[in-house]
Amino acid sequence: MAASCFSFISLYGRYLRRTFTAAGLSQETVDIDAKTTICYWCPRPDSRSMEKPSLVLIHGFGPNSLFQWKHQAISLGKLLENLGVNRYSVMGTSYGGMVAYHMASMWPERVEKVVIASSAVNMIQKDHEELLERAKVKIIDDLMLPKTAAQLRNLIRMTMFKLPPVLPDFLLNNFHTLFAENEEEKRELLKGITIGRDNTVHVFPLQQEVLIVWGEHDQIFPLKKAFELKELLGEKVQLEVLKNTSHGPQVEDPNKFNAVVKEFLC
Repeated sequence: MAASCFSFISLYGRYLRRTFTAAGLSQETVDIDAKTTICYWCPRPDSRSMEKPSLVLIHGFGPNSLFQWKHQAISLGKLLENLGVNRYSVMGTSYGGMVAYHMASMWPERVEKVVIASSAVNMIQKDHEELLERAKVKIIDDLMLPKTAAQLRNLIRMTMFKLPPVLPDFLLNNFHTLFAENEEEKRELLKGITIGRDNTVHVFPLQQEVLIVWGEHDQIFPLKKAFELKELLGEKVQLEVLKNTSHGPQVEDPNKFNAVVKEFLC
């Protein structure tokens, strides 16, 4: 059921929309092919941002994630081609980091720099099994697609270092409506992700410069995976570990996160 127009989620969503609009962005929708439609935010034609290098931000799994990761990478490439953006850098967090890696490996002539945040592209089956143990769930759907306040509280526990002092059920019930949107598509996405399905690492060095950003206390993808990934991606890779953060360092310490990313890109 969608959140009511008077819900906290609805109000916060309106606030975020106004924030994006005030930053010079507008929301657009493009049909990539007969089966794929992408909704995205981009600078308005009159924005000064149009004069600067392009950076594609790819969100993680959760609210508004709709596509299989491989096909989404292809779709994003087609979107940028349709928009006339031929050279760009990519930054993806969690699930989005997998997409960013795939885009960089597919189109080295287009992707300039790569930022992978909190994303174990090098995940194997053993890591997947250990994640289920840490989360105390039997299937990944019960963690990533919470249906109850208790399940959402568990997801928050797994993804945040600084937990809110109070998490009342009525507020959590309001929040988990976000995960109910396009639920079937999200379940198909989880089934379609091939990373972590066996004990072989399917990662190869990238030609681009790469920045890996990781939360020191990440429980979804432990910090050891960041160090392993750094060794796998080649010589032009740097790793930044943000203290006192977990799976969402860009949310828990946005100032530090933005600073290290800006320094890397500039």
